Amino acid sequence: MPTALAQSGEKLDTLIVEPSTLEDRTSIQPDGPFAVLFFNEDALGTQIGVIYYGLMRSPKNGSWSLTDRFWQKEDWSMDVTTIAWGPNGKYLYVATSGTYGVGAVYELDLYSRIYRQIFPDIDDYEGWHPGYTSTQLIQIRRSTLTIFSWNTEDGYEKRKKVEIPLTDEHRNGDTRTFNWFMENRSQVLKTIKDAHQTAAKILDGIHNVWIHRDGAVAAEMSDFIVASILYRPSDFLKTFSTSPKDFGDLVESIPNFALTNFKDDNIEPLKERKKQITNTLANFLKSGADNKLIDMASVLLRSFEKQEPRIID
Repeated sequence: MPTALAQSGEKLDTLIVEPSTLEDRTSIQPDGPFAVLFFNEDALGTQIGVIYYGLMRSPKNGSWSLTDRFWQKEDWSMDVTTIAWGPNGKYLYVATSGTYGVGAVYELDLYSRIYRQIFPDIDDYEGWHPGYTSTQLIQIRRSTLTIFSWNTEDGYEKRKKVEIPLTDEHRNGDTRTFNWFMENRSQVLKTIKDAHQTAAKILDGIHNVWIHRDGAVAAEMSDFIVASILYRPSDFLKTFSTSPKDFGDLVESIPNFALTNFKDDNIEPLKERKKQITNTLANFLKSGADNKLIDMASVLLRSFEKQEPRIID
């Protein structure tokens, strides 16, 4: 909220930007090629988009190209309260309100165009209520990001200050998320199948674990990925549409793990699983969804069609 910090007496870090402080709706990255464009829609809140603002000097730079210079995703672009340019030039941090947005804080990898939620942690998802939480960045340093978080029903006066580590150790949060999936396997699979409101956060967790995976993760996460394909194909594909390289890796490896029995010699359940997956993806191709999602589903379908169920003794 533009007026909240002024009322609190907190001083914004110089790398943090509030929409109300801008004269021309644009914040240009210090010593970098990116900029954020703000769209103040009054009662509908403030939306943002990221622009590759500088000269590219080559056909492509990372996931950007000469004819693809604008990036906007609903999760982090809606109802933005503050942004912060990361000190190393690689990341942008975005805080949102829960009125029209998600009420979370996101880390955007500017060059790869991959984003992830860094607050609230997925461990807290049971007590996290979209539409009621609001967040605001107040300070960024090389190793920490300090935010205010408060429940809009309780009011800004009852806000709490939270420090989020931004060192490489913070990436280990994906290990914690992976462990959470392993410890809550049955509950997570049921949540995906039942299309519970928290399933969207679980898909984000699957995505985050996958893009920061090591060699052992693909096999362990295959059941969650298959459930997402079967019961939430559109949401699953949308989630992975932000990271095409990682989706390509998934297409190459997941059918192998999903259709391999490492435990016994019963191959029939794998045949049935393959049938369910291919039927679901074939039906999705007829759904009239966005062309990009249709293309992703088509590639995934071909990969599953080529993979034969097998048994490993």
